Amino acid sequence: MNKNTIIKCSLFLSYLILIVTIICLWHQEPTTPELNLFYNQENVLASLPDYPNRHINKQNWNKGVNVECGGNSRLSKNKFIIIEPCDSISIYGWAIDNDRNCPVSEIYMEVNNKYIKGIYGLPRPDIKRELKIQGSSSIGFVFHFDRTLLKNENGEYSQSIKFHMVDKEEKMTISAVEYTPIYKNERPNLPIRKINSPHWGKGLVIERIYGATLDNDTKTITLGDEDIHIGGWYLDLDNNQQVKNMYIAVGNYFYKPNFISDRQDVANLFGLNAPKNIGFDAIIPQYIFRDEKGKQFEYIEFFLEDQNGYICEPIKFNLK
Repeated sequence: MNKNTIIKCSLFLSYLILIVTIICLWHQEPTTPELNLFYNQENVLASLPDYPNRHINKQNWNKGVNVECGGNSRLSKNKFIIIEPCDSISIYGWAIDNDRNCPVSEIYMEVNNKYIKGIYGLPRPDIKRELKIQGSSSIGFVFHFDRTLLKNENGEYSQSIKFHMVDKEEKMTISAVEYTPIYKNERPNLPIRKINSPHWGKGLVIERIYGATLDNDTKTITLGDEDIHIGGWYLDLDNNQQVKNMYIAVGNYFYKPNFISDRQDVANLFGLNAPKNIGFDAIIPQYIFRDEKGKQFEYIEFFLEDQNGYICEPIKFNLK
Protein backbone atom coordinates (compact mmCIF):
# COMPACT_ATOMS: atom_id res chain seq x y z
CA MET A 1 0.00 0.00 0.00
CA ASN A 2 1.53 3.31 -1.11
CA LYS A 3 1.74 6.47 0.94
CA ASN A 4 -1.13 8.30 -0.82
CA THR A 5 -3.51 5.42 -0.22
CA ILE A 6 -2.66 5.39 3.48
CA ILE A 7 -3.33 9.15 3.74
CA LYS A 8 -6.69 8.79 1.95
CA CYS A 9 -7.73 5.94 4.26
CA SER A 10 -6.76 7.94 7.34
CA LEU A 11 -8.78 10.94 6.17
CA PHE A 12 -11.77 8.73 5.40
CA LEU A 13 -11.66 7.16 8.86
CA SER A 14 -11.35 10.61 10.50
CA TYR A 15 -14.43 11.88 8.65
CA LEU A 16 -16.31 8.69 9.49
CA ILE A 17 -15.51 9.04 13.21
CA LEU A 18 -16.56 12.71 13.12
CA ILE A 19 -19.90 11.87 11.48
CA VAL A 20 -20.61 9.05 13.95
CA THR A 21 -19.75 11.38 16.88
CA ILE A 22 -22.12 14.09 15.61
CA ILE A 23 -24.94 11.54 15.20
CA CYS A 24 -24.39 10.21 18.72
CA LEU A 25 -24.39 13.70 20.20
CA TRP A 26 -27.50 14.60 18.24
CA HIS A 27 -29.46 11.71 19.76
CA GLN A 28 -27.98 12.00 23.23
CA GLU A 29 -30.37 13.00 26.01
CA PRO A 30 -29.50 16.38 27.59
CA THR A 31 -27.74 16.09 30.91
CA THR A 32 -28.10 19.71 32.06
CA PRO A 33 -31.09 20.44 34.33
CA GLU A 34 -33.95 22.57 33.01
CA LEU A 35 -34.24 26.12 34.28
CA ASN A 36 -37.03 26.64 36.78
CA LEU A 37 -38.94 29.44 35.08
CA PHE A 38 -42.00 29.61 37.34
CA TYR A 39 -42.17 30.18 41.10
CA ASN A 40 -45.09 29.42 43.40
CA GLN A 41 -45.73 28.68 47.07
CA GLU A 42 -43.90 25.35 46.81
CA ASN A 43 -40.55 26.49 45.41
CA VAL A 44 -40.28 30.13 46.53
CA LEU A 45 -36.97 30.83 48.29
CA ALA A 46 -36.66 31.64 51.99
CA SER A 47 -33.48 33.73 51.73
CA LEU A 48 -30.91 35.36 49.49
CA PRO A 49 -27.48 33.82 48.82
CA ASP A 50 -25.28 34.19 51.90
CA TYR A 51 -22.93 36.92 50.66
CA PRO A 52 -21.87 40.22 52.23
CA ASN A 53 -24.12 43.10 51.19
CA ARG A 54 -23.12 46.24 49.32
CA HIS A 55 -25.42 49.25 49.11
CA ILE A 56 -26.00 51.14 45.86
CA ASN A 57 -24.60 54.67 45.74
CA LYS A 58 -25.54 55.92 42.27
CA GLN A 59 -29.22 56.80 42.15
CA ASN A 60 -29.71 57.23 38.39
CA TRP A 61 -31.66 54.69 36.32
CA ASN A 62 -33.59 53.49 39.35
CA LYS A 63 -30.35 52.40 41.06
CA GLY A 64 -29.69 50.03 38.16
CA VAL A 65 -32.94 48.02 38.16
CA ASN A 66 -35.45 49.06 35.50
CA VAL A 67 -38.81 47.31 35.27
CA GLU A 68 -40.40 47.86 31.88
CA CYS A 69 -43.84 46.28 32.12
CA GLY A 70 -46.95 48.34 32.74
CA GLY A 71 -46.09 51.26 30.49
CA ASN A 72 -42.66 52.04 31.88
CA SER A 73 -40.16 52.94 29.17
CA ARG A 74 -36.79 51.22 28.88
CA LEU A 75 -35.08 54.17 30.61
CA SER A 76 -37.91 55.01 32.99
CA LYS A 77 -37.55 56.99 36.19
CA ASN A 78 -40.79 55.59 37.60
CA LYS A 79 -40.66 53.16 40.49
CA PHE A 80 -43.98 51.42 40.15
CA ILE A 81 -45.01 48.06 38.69
CA ILE A 82 -48.42 47.43 37.17
CA ILE A 83 -49.64 44.00 38.32
CA GLU A 84 -51.96 42.57 35.69
CA PRO A 85 -55.25 40.84 36.68
CA CYS A 86 -54.14 37.28 35.93
CA ASP A 87 -52.93 34.27 37.92
CA SER A 88 -49.44 34.10 36.40
CA ILE A 89 -47.42 37.31 36.62
CA SER A 90 -44.44 38.27 34.45
CA ILE A 91 -42.13 41.15 35.30
CA TYR A 92 -39.32 42.01 32.93
CA GLY A 93 -36.67 44.67 32.42
CA TRP A 94 -32.92 45.10 32.74
CA ALA A 95 -30.43 45.42 35.61
CA ILE A 96 -26.79 46.43 36.06
CA ASP A 97 -24.30 47.07 38.84
CA ASN A 98 -24.96 50.81 38.81
CA ASP A 99 -21.82 51.83 40.71
CA ARG A 100 -19.53 49.90 38.33
CA ASN A 101 -21.66 50.24 35.16
CA CYS A 102 -21.39 46.53 34.35
CA PRO A 103 -23.61 43.42 34.31
CA VAL A 104 -24.42 41.42 37.44
CA SER A 105 -24.63 37.64 37.76
CA GLU A 106 -28.08 37.16 39.33
CA ILE A 107 -31.17 39.09 40.36
CA TYR A 108 -33.80 38.28 43.00
CA MET A 109 -37.20 39.76 43.78
CA GLU A 110 -38.30 40.07 47.42
CA VAL A 111 -41.98 40.11 48.32
CA ASN A 112 -43.49 39.32 51.73
CA ASN A 113 -40.06 38.25 53.02
CA LYS A 114 -39.77 35.54 50.34
CA TYR A 115 -37.45 35.55 47.33
CA ILE A 116 -37.92 34.72 43.66
CA LYS A 117 -34.88 34.22 41.44
CA GLY A 118 -35.13 35.93 38.08
CA ILE A 119 -33.90 34.66 34.73
CA TYR A 120 -30.97 36.99 34.05
CA GLY A 121 -28.81 37.36 30.94
CA LEU A 122 -31.23 38.30 28.17
CA PRO A 123 -29.55 40.42 25.45
CA ARG A 124 -30.12 44.19 25.61
CA PRO A 125 -27.66 45.76 23.17
CA ASP A 126 -29.77 48.95 23.09
CA ILE A 127 -29.13 49.63 26.79
CA LYS A 128 -25.46 48.65 26.56
CA ARG A 129 -24.99 51.09 23.70
CA GLU A 130 -26.90 53.96 25.28
CA LEU A 131 -25.33 53.70 28.75
CA LYS A 132 -21.91 52.55 27.51
CA ILE A 133 -22.01 49.54 29.82
CA GLN A 134 -18.70 47.80 30.42
CA GLY A 135 -18.87 44.15 29.40
CA SER A 136 -21.67 41.99 28.06
CA SER A 137 -25.00 43.26 26.74
CA SER A 138 -26.79 40.32 28.40
CA ILE A 139 -28.41 42.38 31.15
CA GLY A 140 -32.12 41.68 30.62
CA PHE A 141 -34.24 39.78 33.16
CA VAL A 142 -37.67 38.25 33.57
CA PHE A 143 -39.57 36.98 36.62
CA HIS A 144 -42.44 34.55 36.18
CA PHE A 145 -44.44 33.63 39.29
CA ASP A 146 -47.81 32.83 40.80
CA ARG A 147 -49.95 35.81 41.84
CA THR A 148 -50.53 34.30 45.28
CA LEU A 149 -46.91 35.11 46.19
CA LEU A 150 -47.94 38.76 46.29
CA LYS A 151 -50.28 38.09 49.23
CA ASN A 152 -49.21 37.83 52.86
CA GLU A 153 -50.53 35.35 55.41
CA ASN A 154 -53.57 37.59 56.01
CA GLY A 155 -54.49 37.56 52.33
CA GLU A 156 -53.42 41.19 51.83
CA TYR A 157 -51.45 42.23 48.77
CA SER A 158 -47.93 43.49 49.35
CA GLN A 159 -47.35 47.22 48.98
CA SER A 160 -43.62 46.85 48.31
CA ILE A 161 -41.46 44.83 45.93
CA LYS A 162 -37.68 44.88 46.31
CA PHE A 163 -34.93 43.73 43.97
CA HIS A 164 -31.53 42.41 45.03
CA MET A 165 -28.61 41.68 42.70
CA VAL A 166 -25.48 39.56 43.00
CA ASP A 167 -22.30 41.14 41.58
CA LYS A 168 -20.59 39.64 38.54
CA GLU A 169 -17.91 37.95 40.67
CA GLU A 170 -20.65 36.27 42.76
CA LYS A 171 -19.11 37.55 45.98
CA MET A 172 -21.58 40.21 47.17
CA THR A 173 -25.28 41.04 47.04
CA ILE A 174 -26.23 44.53 45.89
CA SER A 175 -29.31 45.80 47.70
CA ALA A 176 -31.97 46.97 47.42
CA VAL A 177 -34.12 48.64 44.79
CA GLU A 178 -37.72 49.16 45.91
CA TYR A 179 -40.78 49.45 43.67
CA THR A 180 -44.44 50.12 44.45
CA PRO A 181 -46.91 47.62 42.93
CA ILE A 182 -50.13 48.97 41.42
CA TYR A 183 -52.79 46.26 41.16
CA LYS A 184 -54.99 46.27 38.10
CA ASN A 185 -58.40 44.58 38.55
CA GLU A 186 -61.31 43.58 36.39
CA ARG A 187 -64.57 45.35 37.24
CA PRO A 188 -66.01 43.66 40.38
CA ASN A 189 -69.11 41.62 39.55
CA LEU A 190 -71.21 43.08 42.37
CA PRO A 191 -74.64 44.73 42.50
CA ILE A 192 -74.79 48.56 42.41
CA ARG A 193 -76.17 50.59 45.33
CA LYS A 194 -77.22 54.24 45.23
CA ILE A 195 -75.58 56.72 47.62
CA ASN A 196 -78.25 58.81 49.35
CA SER A 197 -76.12 61.17 51.44
CA PRO A 198 -75.05 64.26 49.44
CA HIS A 199 -72.55 65.43 52.08
CA TRP A 200 -68.77 65.04 52.23
CA GLY A 201 -68.50 64.28 48.53
CA LYS A 202 -70.88 61.31 48.92
CA GLY A 203 -68.27 59.62 51.10
CA LEU A 204 -65.07 60.42 49.18
CA VAL A 205 -62.90 63.37 50.22
CA ILE A 206 -59.76 64.14 48.21
CA GLU A 207 -57.49 66.11 50.52
CA ARG A 208 -54.34 66.34 48.38
CA ILE A 209 -53.27 65.79 44.82
CA TYR A 210 -49.81 66.08 43.28
CA GLY A 211 -49.03 66.08 39.57
CA ALA A 212 -52.45 67.56 38.73
CA THR A 213 -54.89 70.22 39.94
CA LEU A 214 -58.32 69.59 41.42
CA ASP A 215 -61.42 71.80 41.14
CA ASN A 216 -63.90 70.42 43.66
CA ASP A 217 -66.68 72.79 42.55
CA THR A 218 -66.76 71.39 39.02
CA LYS A 219 -65.33 68.00 40.01
CA THR A 220 -62.56 68.35 37.45
CA ILE A 221 -58.98 67.08 37.57
CA THR A 222 -56.59 68.88 35.23
CA LEU A 223 -53.71 66.58 34.34
CA GLY A 224 -50.08 67.58 33.94
CA ASP A 225 -47.12 65.65 32.58
CA GLU A 226 -46.38 63.68 35.76
CA ASP A 227 -47.82 60.66 37.51
CA ILE A 228 -50.57 61.60 39.95
CA HIS A 229 -50.36 61.07 43.70
CA ILE A 230 -53.76 61.41 45.31
CA GLY A 231 -54.87 61.00 48.92
CA GLY A 232 -57.77 61.48 51.29
CA TRP A 233 -60.42 59.39 53.01
CA TYR A 234 -63.65 57.51 52.29
CA LEU A 235 -66.67 56.20 54.22
CA ASP A 236 -70.07 54.62 53.65
CA LEU A 237 -72.00 57.65 54.89
CA ASP A 238 -75.44 56.08 54.45
CA ASN A 239 -74.56 53.40 57.02
CA ASN A 240 -71.95 55.47 58.90
CA GLN A 241 -69.26 52.78 58.66
CA GLN A 242 -66.02 51.93 56.94
CA VAL A 243 -66.16 50.50 53.44
CA LYS A 244 -64.72 47.12 52.50
CA ASN A 245 -62.78 48.27 49.42
CA MET A 246 -62.25 51.31 47.25
CA TYR A 247 -61.50 51.17 43.53
CA ILE A 248 -60.22 53.81 41.13
CA ALA A 249 -61.59 53.23 37.63
CA VAL A 250 -59.96 54.60 34.49
CA GLY A 251 -61.00 53.21 31.12
CA ASN A 252 -61.86 49.53 31.36
CA TYR A 253 -59.85 48.72 34.50
CA PHE A 254 -60.10 49.21 38.25
CA TYR A 255 -57.08 50.00 40.43
CA LYS A 256 -56.73 49.63 44.18
CA PRO A 257 -55.10 52.42 46.24
CA ASN A 258 -51.46 51.75 47.03
CA PHE A 259 -51.79 52.48 50.73
CA ILE A 260 -54.73 52.26 53.14
CA SER A 261 -54.32 53.93 56.52
CA ASP A 262 -56.08 54.57 59.81
CA ARG A 263 -57.71 57.98 60.31
CA GLN A 264 -58.54 58.62 63.96
CA ASP A 265 -59.61 62.21 63.18
CA VAL A 266 -62.25 61.06 60.68
CA ALA A 267 -63.40 58.28 63.02
CA ASN A 268 -63.87 60.86 65.81
CA LEU A 269 -65.77 63.19 63.47
CA PHE A 270 -68.34 60.51 62.61
CA GLY A 271 -68.37 58.77 65.99
CA LEU A 272 -66.86 55.51 64.74
CA ASN A 273 -65.32 53.06 67.18
CA ALA A 274 -62.33 52.15 65.01
CA PRO A 275 -60.18 54.32 62.70
CA LYS A 276 -59.06 51.48 60.43
CA ASN A 277 -59.25 51.47 56.62
CA ILE A 278 -60.45 55.04 56.21
CA GLY A 279 -57.49 56.92 54.74
CA PHE A 280 -55.96 56.22 51.34
CA ASP A 281 -53.04 57.17 49.13
CA ALA A 282 -52.78 56.18 45.48
CA ILE A 283 -50.25 56.54 42.69
CA ILE A 284 -51.86 56.74 39.26
CA PRO A 285 -49.34 56.47 36.41
CA GLN A 286 -49.73 59.10 33.70
CA TYR A 287 -50.09 56.59 30.86
CA ILE A 288 -53.20 55.01 32.45
CA PHE A 289 -55.20 58.12 31.55
CA ARG A 290 -54.87 57.38 27.83
CA ASP A 291 -56.27 54.61 25.66
CA GLU A 292 -54.28 52.44 23.28
CA LYS A 293 -54.38 55.15 20.61
CA GLY A 294 -53.08 57.81 23.00
CA LYS A 295 -56.43 59.58 23.46
CA GLN A 296 -57.10 60.87 26.98
CA PHE A 297 -60.09 59.42 28.82
CA GLU A 298 -62.85 61.89 29.71
CA TYR A 299 -63.26 61.00 33.38
CA ILE A 300 -62.03 59.01 36.36
CA GLU A 301 -64.39 57.24 38.79
CA PHE A 302 -64.15 56.13 42.41
CA PHE A 303 -66.19 53.13 43.56
CA LEU A 304 -66.81 52.25 47.21
CA GLU A 305 -67.61 48.64 48.12
CA ASP A 306 -69.70 48.50 51.29
CA GLN A 307 -69.59 45.88 54.05
CA ASN A 308 -72.62 44.08 52.57
CA GLY A 309 -70.90 43.40 49.24
CA TYR A 310 -72.52 46.17 47.19
CA ILE A 311 -70.66 48.58 44.92
CA CYS A 312 -71.85 52.11 45.50
CA GLU A 313 -72.64 54.27 42.49
CA PRO A 314 -69.49 55.85 41.03
CA ILE A 315 -68.18 59.20 42.25
CA LYS A 316 -67.04 60.80 39.01
CA PHE A 317 -64.40 63.47 38.27
CA ASN A 318 -63.92 64.88 34.79
CA LEU A 319 -60.42 64.81 33.29
CA LYS A 320 -59.03 67.81 31.50
